[in-house]
Amino acid sequence: QNVLFGQFTEYLTLGPAGSYTVEVLPTGTTTVAIRATLDLANNTDYTVLAVGDGGNQPLALLPLVDNNTAPPAGQVKVRVV
Repeated sequence: QNVLFGQFTEYLTLGPAGSYTVEVLPTGTTTVAIRATLDLANNTDYTVLAVGDGGNQPLALLPLVDNNTAPPAGQVKVRVV
């Protein structure tokens, strides 16, 4: 709740693998702006991004599988979306 544009949350622990419905509602409303059904696997970390501006590009949720293994010594990992 109360996640502003540009912010993120910590990982959430969910129950078993399966389909989950994710909804985004603007603060203070009961109107769903974005809804998606995500098929999630066990023991997998995900990041779900809200994308689009509602005008030029439709609002949507973009699920990404995260690789949280540490990079080799002296290297970094960068993700560009």
